[in-house]
Amino acid sequence: MTERAEQEFALDEIDTDFVRKQLQDLKSSKATGLDKIPAKLLKDAAIQIAKPITYIINLQSQVV
Repeated sequence: MTERAEQEFALDEIDTDFVRKQLQDLKSSKATGLDKIPAKLLKDAAIQIAKPITYIINLQSQVV
């Protein structure tokens, strides 16, 4: 058998302001995705949901 090379993939941590800005910049006229959450809802709730979304995203950056 051949050895499989280990590869590492890491994401940089992001901050809440970045996530909030991305949410606020969503185009409200776009169709919903597979999650069925309208862009308008994400955009309108950006200030409230940016912190928990940032936390979830940054958890993924810690997985090695």
